[in-house]
Amino acid sequence: MKMVKYSVGIPIYEGEDNMKILDKEIKQVMNQLSGTYKIIYVNDGSSDNSLKELKKLSKVKIIDINKNYGQATDNKSKKMQEIYI
Repeated sequence: MKMVKYSVGIPIYEGEDNMKILDKEIKQVMNQLSGTYKIIYVNDGSSDNSLKELKKLSKVKIIDINKNYGQATDNKSKKMQEIYI
């Protein structure tokens, strides 16, 4: 297993309409870098279908926070040990 070099952490709030486009664009950029990467989406208490749409994406980690306390940024950075983008 290759060691992950980069982590991309993205807080999501009410973003169901843009998930596929966002994920595609991020992966295109990351594929241009040398090294492996992981993408972490943090659903920050969205009341729309953001979590449902996130679960449709492949090769991503999802953290779900039930209420929007602005904790998404803190939470994702605690999960990363690589270079944070």
